[in-house]
Formats: sequence, C-alpha cells, structure tokens
Amino acid sequence: MVITDIDSTQLASATVTASGGTIGYGTLPSGVTATPGAGSVTFTGAASVAAYQQLLQSITLTSGGAAIVTVTFAVVDDQGEASVPASSVVTVLGVPVAVPPLVVVSPVAAGTAGSAVTVSPIVSITDVDSTQLGSATVAASGGTIGYGTLPSGVTATPGAGSVTFTGAASVAAYQQLLQSITLTSGGAAIVTVTFTVVDDQGEASVPASSVVTVLGVPVAVPPLVVVSPVAAGTAGSAVTVSPIVSITDVDSTQLGSATVAASGGTIGYGTLPSGVTATPSTNSVTFTGAASVAAYQELLQSITLTSGTGMVAVTFTVVDDQGKASVPASSVVTVLGVPVAVAPIVVTAPLASATAGSAVVVSPVVVITDVDSTQLASATVTATGGTIGYGTLPSGVTATPGANSVTFTGAASVAAYQTLLQSITLTSGTGIVAVTFTVVDDQGKASVPATSVVTVLGVPVAAPPLVVVSPVAAGTAGSAVTVSPIVSITDVDSTQLGSATVTATGGTIGYGTLPSGVTATPGANSVTFTGAASVAAYQTLLQSITVTSGTGIVTVTFTVVDDQGKASVPASSVVTVLGLPVAVPPLVVVSPVAAGTAGSAVTVSPIVSITDVDSTQLGSAT
Repeated sequence: MVITDIDSTQLASATVTASGGTIGYGTLPSGVTATPGAGSVTFTGAASVAAYQQLLQSITLTSGGAAIVTVTFAVVDDQGEASVPASSVVTVLGVPVAVPPLVVVSPVAAGTAGSAVTVSPIVSITDVDSTQLGSATVAASGGTIGYGTLPSGVTATPGAGSVTFTGAASVAAYQQLLQSITLTSGGAAIVTVTFTVVDDQGEASVPASSVVTVLGVPVAVPPLVVVSPVAAGTAGSAVTVSPIVSITDVDSTQLGSATVAASGGTIGYGTLPSGVTATPSTNSVTFTGAASVAAYQELLQSITLTSGTGMVAVTFTVVDDQGKASVPASSVVTVLGVPVAVAPIVVTAPLASATAGSAVVVSPVVVITDVDSTQLASATVTATGGTIGYGTLPSGVTATPGANSVTFTGAASVAAYQTLLQSITLTSGTGIVAVTFTVVDDQGKASVPATSVVTVLGVPVAAPPLVVVSPVAAGTAGSAVTVSPIVSITDVDSTQLGSATVTATGGTIGYGTLPSGVTATPGANSVTFTGAASVAAYQTLLQSITVTSGTGIVTVTFTVVDDQGKASVPASSVVTVLGLPVAVPPLVVVSPVAAGTAGSAVTVSPIVSITDVDSTQLGSAT
C-alpha cells in the first residue's frame, strides 16, 4: 500500500469497503477514530500520509467460506481532495485436500571460483494448508553446498552434492534457512541447484531450480551501480533521489569510497556506516572508508536533493577495495517547471551472458527517456572487447564502426533509436566485457553512459535449458484457464529444442497453433510436443497452454529437452479453479504516478493491466 500526494503531507480520512466478509484493522494513529459500517470502515481525523499508509497496511479480511471478495481503499487529504479508489481482489479458498507447498527461487546466480556464492537470496515458500514443514533437500550438479544457522529442532545430513534438513519448523524458518544456501566451486562451471521441501502432511513440492554461473575471473572487475532513473519533488523540499540502489561486484565484498555529484541544489545523506567519513563540496559529497557493499548501498539510498525548480542530474560512482571505479549511474530529479534543455536517459539490462564465438544480444530491453525531446541525433556503443553487431538501421541513420565500437548518426525518433540499440550484439572470446551505450538528442544533450556487463563462457559440456513459468494462476470451473501467459526458456548453448512435455494433476490440457515441424501427442492429463523448433517457437507454444477443470487446485508442470538431449528441471504452476457463485468485476491496475512538461502530451500510464477471472470481453471503459 503506497499513498502519494505531491501537495499535501496530511490526510483527513480514509474509507475501506468490502463486497463481503468482516474488515479488521490495527492500532489507530493519534487523533484518528474508526466508524465501522456494513462491510466497511471509515477512519476520520488529521494524521500524516505515513500514519494512514501504515494503518491501511494493517487491514485484514475474514470470510466464513470460499469466495472472491473485492476490497476498495479511498483516502481524502487535508484539502478535501479524494483519491480514485484502489481495489484488491481477495480469493478465499476452502481447501478440500492436502496441497503440496510451492517453492520459488531466483532462477540464476553468479560468482567466482573458490568463493561461496549465495544461490538464491530470496526464497518464497507458500503452503495454503500448512504452516509447518517437515524437511527440505538441496541438491547441486557440482561444487560444495554450505548453509547458515539451523532452526531449532532441525538437523542437517550432508550427502554427495546435496544436503537434507530434517525436523519440524515453520515455513518462515525453512525459508530463511534456504536463503542462506551457498555454493563453492573449484573452477569455472555452470551448476544447477534444486530446492525441494516437504510439509507436515507429507506433501512434497515440485523442485525449484537455480542455475549458478561460476567464473574464474582473470582480473579485477569494477563494481556496477544501478539507480532509479528518475525522481520528482517540489522546490525547497528534500527529495530522496533513488530509494532503491543496487551495487554488485563479482570479485569484491568491500568498497573503499563513493561520490555523489549533482548539477545543482544541495545534497543530503543519512547515517554514515562505521569507519566512513563524508567530505562535502560544491554540489557533491565524497564518502571515504572501507565498508561492505550492503552498507554503501544503504548509504546511497539515503541521498536527498534540495533544489529550486528545474531538472537536476545526480550521478553515483563507487570504488571497490581493489581500486576499480564503477561507470557513473545517473538519476534525473524533476523539481517542476523545466526552463532549460535536459539530457536524455538510457537504461539497459545490467547483465548478460553468452558462449564464446556466438553473438549475444547485449540488452534485449533498452529504455530511452527525454522529457523535452522526441528526436535523437546520434548514439555510440563501445565495448571493452569483442565485435559489435547491429540490426536494421532506421531511415536516415548511418553506422560508422570503430575499434570495439560503432557510432550511429542521423535524426530519428527516440523509439527508432531504442529499437536499434535493442538489436546490439556482441561476439567475443571467454571473459567479461563491459558494453556502454550513450545517446545525444537533437538539442545536443548527451546522456550519461549506461553499461551492460556481458559474461562470455567457454561452456565445457552441454548445459540443460532453464524454464521459468508463472508460479500461480486462477480461473473458474468449466472454463479454459491460460496456465502461464509468460514462459521464459533460456539455453546458453542451444537455440533449438527437440521436445516439450506438459503434465497436469487433473483436468484437460489445451494448446494453440503448433510450430512448423512439431507434432502433439496427448496422454492422460498430459501432452508431449515433438520436433525441432526454435526456443522462441516453443516458448510461444507453452504460453498458449490452457487447463479446463472442475473446482480444486491443479499443478501443471512444464519440461523441455534441447537439441543436445539435455532436459530442463520441471517448472511448475499451481492453478486454483473456483466455482464462482456470482459474476466478479474486472480489476484495473495503472501506474500510480506520471510526469511531464506544461503544454506537452504526457502518456498517463504506459502499462495498464486489466484482469477479469470470469470474462474475456469488456463492454465499456471511462
């Protein structure tokens, strides 16, 4: 729950309404009273935005039986302005049988040979009918598995390339234990690590898999800093420049210094880590002293800017304990009413990986924003090694290749240059290659360089493909439910697959158009697709998978085999099928904020998500 109000710091009231069930809430802020109603509660009294935000985060719903309940939230500020209601749809299940737990882990991780790598810093375990687990097993295709502190009552039994934890403990305790799992490998390799848990009813989860890339880094590698590309605030008030700062350094855990510089205004900061000092200067501040990456990350997240109206570019640079400096990361702060030309911003994918001798797309997603220009004049892509390739040039744009670089020149739209930079490929021998992207708009303003670090491996053996699907889906009894609208298949050493199998614990499986050369063989609650086709073609086919079932919970697993005969670890999606008693309204989610300049058209919400669990057609929109 996030509440933003650019011209008020106080709210006067809030109302929460539910289409069924009983609403509960936590501690009331000082001066606020609650008035319960039929299926609603109204809170009245002046309090800060943060206090109302914390109160609305405490809202609970209790329902006597299985149902789908819509809960809406509306607030009114101290100027009498009411928000547009925000909705949350709560699915309340009466689970008739034991349901296996679901484990979701980070699909990839990376580290260096000889060092312990945390396999999945985030592990999510959900079990709709159990709060306790009985055991968990972690298995790796190579290397040595390590782990942190054991929960009370849990013991560990190491095996060859595996460890089994046994003993009753809460889901949260096992979740924390699995987040502590590390892998240490003696040399460069690609290692698959699988996680399986069993709940206190004896139900085992489908294995969740993480692929760890272990590099033998030959030289010191600079850290990488990623910050929020934009921020906004009002003149005279301190604005947090980037609430989220990500610093990664594959061969260092300590930083030696960091510098934050702004094109105007005054920089502020929070509590300094132990051993770190700050040296303020004109429009900048330098932090010096050895501290962990996490400590510097938290410090940079506290950076604020106080300025008059205008647009201020703030850059962040860090230096690790080996003396390697990061490429500057930039955030543009809008302090409303832009009087001068503003440089464009380029955001690229921070990491990519490939095999030696093969062309890899450096950044499939490139975002270019320029608040006062719709045209760019040029772009330059530079690599620390290898050969750069590119796709079709926009009309009027020419390419000038250089040593490990290429410069594109000619007026074209931001969208055209964005598409061009998304086509950039790199072909290199083994190693780590940094690729930087810079653009110049039609006012001559150059962006801060954006960097992608490409890891190029000489893969010694065939590597299995990796399948990632949506972990959950929902629908109504008797209707076809798309199991996973998004399916991601990656294979670092193959571009073709040979087959795929989809299996369900119940219901009937459906599918869309078959790729050329692929045939389907239906079975009992399963279907196998056979025939050579591209990874993209199989990905599109698996995104079309539907399941039609009566009420209940159906687990659907996806497995693919590449053209080298390597099979993926099964990926699983749990489909909740409900017998809905009444029609359910659609749910609309839009971007909560947008920004632009006076007199120019602003896209209000580039991303709009509409979901309707019992309708595929809409009748109107306002």
